[in-house]
Amino acid sequence: MATEPGNRLEQARSLTITASPKRTRNLIGGTDPFDFYSFTLSQQSTLSLALTKLRANADLALLNSSGTVIAASSRSGRKAEAIALTLNPGIYYIQVSPRNANQVTRYQLTRSAISTQQSSGGTTGGNTSPLLGINTGLQLVRGETRNIDGNVLQVIDAEQTASGLTYTLNSLPTHGRLQLNGVNLAVGSQFTQADVNAGRLSYTNLSNVTQLTSDTKDNFVLGLSGSNIVWSERASGVDSFYFRNGETGTVIELFSTLSDTAVFGGISDTNVAFSIFDGFDTEIYLFDGTSGAFTQITNNFANDLILGISGTNLAYTTEVGNQLSAPFFYNGTTGVTTQITDNSIFSGFGGISGANVALNIFDGTDYEVWLYNGETAVFTQLTNNTTDDFAVGISGSNVVWTGTGSINPNTDPSALDTEVWLYNGTSGQTFQITQNAIADTAVGIDVFNVVWNSGIDTDTEVFWRNAAISPFGLPTNAQLTDNNVNDVATRISGSNVVWYEQDSAGVVTDILFYNGTTGITTVLLNSSTVPGVGDLSGSNVALSLSDGNDLEIYFLDFDNPIPTDGFDFTVADSAGGTVSGNFRFEVS
Repeated sequence: MATEPGNRLEQARSLTITASPKRTRNLIGGTDPFDFYSFTLSQQSTLSLALTKLRANADLALLNSSGTVIAASSRSGRKAEAIALTLNPGIYYIQVSPRNANQVTRYQLTRSAISTQQSSGGTTGGNTSPLLGINTGLQLVRGETRNIDGNVLQVIDAEQTASGLTYTLNSLPTHGRLQLNGVNLAVGSQFTQADVNAGRLSYTNLSNVTQLTSDTKDNFVLGLSGSNIVWSERASGVDSFYFRNGETGTVIELFSTLSDTAVFGGISDTNVAFSIFDGFDTEIYLFDGTSGAFTQITNNFANDLILGISGTNLAYTTEVGNQLSAPFFYNGTTGVTTQITDNSIFSGFGGISGANVALNIFDGTDYEVWLYNGETAVFTQLTNNTTDDFAVGISGSNVVWTGTGSINPNTDPSALDTEVWLYNGTSGQTFQITQNAIADTAVGIDVFNVVWNSGIDTDTEVFWRNAAISPFGLPTNAQLTDNNVNDVATRISGSNVVWYEQDSAGVVTDILFYNGTTGITTVLLNSSTVPGVGDLSGSNVALSLSDGNDLEIYFLDFDNPIPTDGFDFTVADSAGGTVSGNFRFEVS
């Protein structure tokens, strides 16, 4: 019977390694926290290790004769681990360890080593291939920026200096930014060992961030629901639309069409709504991300424009007699479509939630807010005054809108006094959330959480209120920002808020995320990558960000930070010798 691997370095089980792969099977976890193996190389060789057939998460590490980790692989879940690098002659150790000490898993360790004198890249006309001498990886704190220098990444060569050893990136970190002298790197970017030794290479951890696209085209976030995302890709006058199922990670190309001939109407769970030009007019389509089915909702000789979606219920407008558009409600459960109002009074859409639709109606004098229930067909007027009111959000039967305050612009056109109001659909009561002599503009609502922008002092600040916790009539509005720049909230989901900061020239400088549960505000990304805000759903954020060349899609999950990251590279000397490796980051 083979000797069991020990739990300590000095108890390591000795393995033989040859050019032909050899396999060892064992268990790890529970009362067995580590498995150590040792092996000896008599000449410079390229080592390959693989840890497979896992039933629970386990990690793989390679140590030198002093017990220092020189390479590691720590992928998530039951994904296979792998290490490949070139080593000098000497004694080395392999460490297998469970991610969760209480979970037991089987594993298969496959190893092989090919002498660099045998491999095609070993020598080139008497040239010795580069050697990956140091590759320890880095441990850093979430959100931290660290330099990658010669103390953690070092390739050496018998004939070449550091400036003659050129790295080429084969892959990028998926949860952070890799930069050279502060400039974002891309797949194919190059730098030298001299750059590494001088500390010019750096990594900024964004452990919540996953890059979903990586191409040469501009990608734009359209909507986010949970972890499901819809985006468009524009190139050469053609728009392509994509759906990513957050649960499965599957990306589907929905359709491609000439630019500006399709309108995104929203995403709710895995359901997506569009208005698409069919060659004659615009029709409404509903995509089911679970089944992959497309359903055409309208088929007429009028232009139908999608307004919003909630579940499988839709709100849209239809041109009537080539005149103003009339609003309709489509019940996704029954398949019944109902016209809400006639086209002479409909003026604007305030949102849809379940079977409830908020509308802005012109009554001949000003704009008023109405609430329509698609199940009962009851149409309720929420405001009735002599000033303009505009609904901006609905959650259940609760509606938030911006209305004129105590200073009437009809009598004082220079006044900018607008206030935020909330209608409680359960009690039927209307509450004034703000009451001042400045411009307050509602942004959105989720249940009783309301967010708005307020023009105080010389700039704009962000305010938030939970009406369920803070009784109305009490001064309990939470001011989320207080600085000398314009802060503009764009989204609310639950009690979480996203906003951006602008400088005096109107340029976006930062995007920020407020966690309503913890009260913590986090700067998501800075101005070097920010073109605008995408969408927010729960603690998930989707953004379109520049990678230095074009716009790509990024997904941020604040509930599930990712503990590992890395990049793959190949190093070549001037004579054609190469060595490849993977540099890893461990995030805490």
